[in-house]
Amino acid sequence: MNVLLTIAQQQAAQGGGLAQQQQQQAAQGGGWTGMLPFIIVIAAMFFLMWRGQAKERKRREEMMNSIMVGTKILTLGGIYGVVDSVNGDIYKIKIADNVKIEINRNGIASVIKEEKAAEPAAEEKK
Repeated sequence: MNVLLTIAQQQAAQGGGLAQQQQQQAAQGGGWTGMLPFIIVIAAMFFLMWRGQAKERKRREEMMNSIMVGTKILTLGGIYGVVDSVNGDIYKIKIADNVKIEINRNGIASVIKEEKAAEPAAEEKK
């Protein structure tokens, strides 16, 4: 028992033991080095998400700027049509003979390419 008491007294005299050493290491910046990989991963994820959104926004803006009278489009509601006239942000779309609707610019989902529309028809004939 006396041996344990003398060891404890020696550790107390040397600076408080293991707990105090850990506190000193944390005060010297040892805590930040453990968090650094997590910070790097979070920063990389944020950058990749931001970059993907910027590319998609640029692609959509280019598509919207390419729309003119006679362009085949698909609306967000699933209606196919041909642009008949443009008045600012309002597009008049011809969807059938003597049937025209007006939609906002944000209601356009995509532009239909002529090549894509012609390919399925050619495959059906075979």
